[in-house]
Amino acid sequence: MEPVIPSDRTLTPLVVPGAFSSWFARLQHVAEARGDALALTGVSGTWTFGQMMRRIDQIATWLRDQLPAGDEPVGVMVAHDVDVVLLPLALTRLGRVWANLDPFAPPARIADIAELSGMTACIVDEAHREMVEGLDVSVTTILADVPDDAPVDDTMPLPDRSGQDPFFLVFTSGSTGKPKGVVQTHAQHLNDAYCARARWDTGPDDRVSLVFPMAFVAGPVVMDVAFLNGASLHVHDARTHTPRATVDWVRRERLTVLCMSPHLLTAITGELAADETLDGLRIALTGGEGIAGRDVDAFRAHAPGVTFVNGFGSSEATSTTQYIVSPDMEVAPGAMPAGRVVPNRELRIVGDDLEPVAPGEVGQLMVVGELISGGYWRNDEENAKKFDVLPDGRRTYLQGDLARLGEDGVLTLQGRSDTAIKVRGYLVDISEIEDALRANEKVSEAVVIPVVVEGEPTRLIAYLAQRPAVRPDSVADLRRQLREKLPEYMVPGSIVLLSALPRNERGKVDRQNLPKPTDELQEIDDTSYTQHELVVGGIWANVLGLDKVPLDGDFLALGGDSLSVEEMLADVGERFGIELASTDLLRSPTLREFAEQVRRGAAANEAHPDFVHLRVRPADRRVFCFAGAGALALQFLPLARRLEGFDVTAFQAHGLEKRAKPDWTVQAHARRALEHIRRLQPNGPYRLLGHSFGGLVAFEIAQRLRAEGEEVAVLGLIDTFLPDAAMDETAVTGQFGRLTPREPQGMRERLQQVIAPVSEMSLQHTTPLRAFVRLARARTAGLVRYRGQQQFDTFFYQSVLAARRYRAQPYAGRAVVIVGQNSGIDDGSWHKLLTGQVTTVCVDGEHSALMREPHVGQLSAALLPALEEQAEASIPA
Repeated sequence: MEPVIPSDRTLTPLVVPGAFSSWFARLQHVAEARGDALALTGVSGTWTFGQMMRRIDQIATWLRDQLPAGDEPVGVMVAHDVDVVLLPLALTRLGRVWANLDPFAPPARIADIAELSGMTACIVDEAHREMVEGLDVSVTTILADVPDDAPVDDTMPLPDRSGQDPFFLVFTSGSTGKPKGVVQTHAQHLNDAYCARARWDTGPDDRVSLVFPMAFVAGPVVMDVAFLNGASLHVHDARTHTPRATVDWVRRERLTVLCMSPHLLTAITGELAADETLDGLRIALTGGEGIAGRDVDAFRAHAPGVTFVNGFGSSEATSTTQYIVSPDMEVAPGAMPAGRVVPNRELRIVGDDLEPVAPGEVGQLMVVGELISGGYWRNDEENAKKFDVLPDGRRTYLQGDLARLGEDGVLTLQGRSDTAIKVRGYLVDISEIEDALRANEKVSEAVVIPVVVEGEPTRLIAYLAQRPAVRPDSVADLRRQLREKLPEYMVPGSIVLLSALPRNERGKVDRQNLPKPTDELQEIDDTSYTQHELVVGGIWANVLGLDKVPLDGDFLALGGDSLSVEEMLADVGERFGIELASTDLLRSPTLREFAEQVRRGAAANEAHPDFVHLRVRPADRRVFCFAGAGALALQFLPLARRLEGFDVTAFQAHGLEKRAKPDWTVQAHARRALEHIRRLQPNGPYRLLGHSFGGLVAFEIAQRLRAEGEEVAVLGLIDTFLPDAAMDETAVTGQFGRLTPREPQGMRERLQQVIAPVSEMSLQHTTPLRAFVRLARARTAGLVRYRGQQQFDTFFYQSVLAARRYRAQPYAGRAVVIVGQNSGIDDGSWHKLLTGQVTTVCVDGEHSALMREPHVGQLSAALLPALEEQAEASIPA
């Protein structure tokens, strides 16, 4: 039961500068005044202020004897729940400086942070224990498993801390190729809480969201805003939940203050129905990156009476400016201003000589005040570049942004003055990415260019040259190497390979003359192309939207997907009078190779029409995959590329690419595939993965194998709808989705159009004639060949009819259930049938996008633990 918030007049409003110089001393005052009021809530528990302070003392007492002696920082790596707040505050209670570590960061980056901070211990939960223990640094690991009845030392004194003492560390991208630790002070974060009270009247009646990760400065700032003003803090991990789940959480928690990134705000806006509102919300704040007025208006349509706040700041200065939009205020559709300076800060626009520029001119932004960061942790060189002290004792920080300050005091940003830039809300130092690319011994030179377009996400493009004497890495290999070293948001979306980077007269890289990526590459000389290469190249260019295609250009790497593959194959077949399958492209992926195959004809290339080997590896590490309704087996190629060390074979519907009578039941699909599986792998253990409708096929195959006495090591169900559930609009949203959104109707409408003639006709979604035509076309699947999208559509409808007839039985084997964004699948719906060990994982990305980059990275990360565990167990000693 959530505690009732009492009417309380004893809480002293926070003022800075004022009575408190220690962050924790202010929290104690709030707890004494608001002891019975709600303070903190998350998945694993709910605490009043009094209960929370008792729990913090309990954790501090428990940690005191386990932490190494000294005052070195202590790391914290736990899931984004209440412990991500309680554990750091227990360390503050002990007088220790802490650093929250992001569980989503690569191990190499975590190791860098551990080494640079000098941390001697790291508190972890069980889920992240192995990662920290595997770091190549000397850190004591302490499991965050504090018993509920652990003793409390009531005599433990409160550490004596002043406003300028270090509170905690956050790490940002650094120009040396290593992250930089930014010292956060008590006074700095007291001021952030004061700004919220002074600017938008945050107080005891507020319910504040903690969605920002605590490893980045925005997370602790939100904690300041709530706790130090007597409000409650509501913790939610948006990175492991879908936007729809986040919308439901916002409503369930009755939030009044919503703080999140612009990206997440626009994502949840897209989840709201036209008449759906978030009642009770009074403040919506975004920060970390810019936001467009059009996105603000789209959200405000669902939040009547909300005041919108566009926050701007940095790890070094935290809250710097805010642009506040009242409920009745109109905003321009483009980029919003950074806003007016917050209390206890001064803004200066300076030139290269650090002297103020003329009013209204663009210059570098300098933040002045006593209440900013204490500098970079043990980094005198960087401190000398960015920080200084004025004669009156105030500190200055050179932000690195170019800006203009208007006569009305409103700050507008004009870009960056250094190599750092905001990407998806994170400050990224471009040189760190360049250093990661150059770490590859095959790369001779590299440069990364940010592309900033107003109202659009910042994109990163990498240009590099590889050494001529070695076998070069592919773009896919380079991206994989970067993902092992850098967070996802730092991996360039485009990588352009050049023989040499262009240079100017001073010998520096001529960035203005770098070619545009992919669709606007340098001129291609096709005068030496053969006739087949010219004709096939023209077809490829037309399908991919390119002017010309290089001979060694890979169709999929150039932007091709399942639909464009089929469109291209149909065009080639019509032009040359031959019939090719997607497997032919897989074996001959470049224009040079594929044109030669066309020249010779497909007869010499034996390929099975129902399955394809996507990755050939040791036979004792096989994975069998099953494509969704109307989808090619080729859809598993991005996932197969990430399943290193596994032999991956993917199946598609019989008759999809070669004319044949299709299978009309899930059982028939399973019987046909099982015959091939048994020939490829006579005995278990078997590993089965199915996407969408393919999940039902995998499920049925798993049942049959177990009935025959075989071991099924793991069954992976990727965004697969439970067939026994009522197939209403809510339950089936997105489940058997299109391969591409080329027609205006959505997945929900489309499925309803198929279901309607099978059960009751729904005139709201389709006309009887259209439904009859689609049902009739489904009956011709495999027997009549349709062109392009119609062929996919036909097998889509046919698979839906097959799914409607299927009744699944309980399954006791191990299973992994993947639920995609906006799928409409209840996270626990499969648990009615899956009675064995079940792991359920929510992954970003809509139904079909799960199978493509970048979401396939999360998908493989969710599947690999189960596959690897069983693979190790199945390899003979």
